[in-house]
Amino acid sequence: MAALEDITRNLRDATLTIQDGAASPQTLVVPIEEGDLNITERPPEAMTVLNRGALSHFAKGPDNPVNVSFTAKYVALAGHTDSTQNPTVYEAIKGTGKASGWTSTESCGPNTVNLIWTLTTPCSAAVGGVTDESETVTISDFHADEFDINEGEEFNTIRVSGKALVTAPTAARA
Repeated sequence: MAALEDITRNLRDATLTIQDGAASPQTLVVPIEEGDLNITERPPEAMTVLNRGALSHFAKGPDNPVNVSFTAKYVALAGHTDSTQNPTVYEAIKGTGKASGWTSTESCGPNTVNLIWTLTTPCSAAVGGVTDESETVTISDFHADEFDINEGEEFNTIRVSGKALVTAPTAARA
């Protein structure tokens, strides 16, 4: 019998939720069946401090934002004219079209959203008397710097790249 930490979870077991900054947030759940999610955290650089030309100690350098990119399938960039339809990934990230009424997570500057990645275990049964927990990784105040839109033979993909106004994602298990 495998231990919980030995069970492989991947993107087929995950969803990515794009969330605006309203008090009652609006969301778009994006199944990541084909694609990827990359989070790059760069700790502050250690700056060398000299004392009269001799090495003295290290000091913490400036903070670095978290870099994020993800790829997902898409059908259209613009939302359907039917008012009951959800915005597209492109619209939700940019705050345009069907998401033009969404509230940015930052009150000043370009449009930002929260990205919430929820990962569940394919076998939810208890192993060794311990029940598995889902994991939620939140990347707050994400701003897209680049959209790569690719037409494929079987499906189209959109790759979104940008940075978040945080130094690290927040992870929790429940």
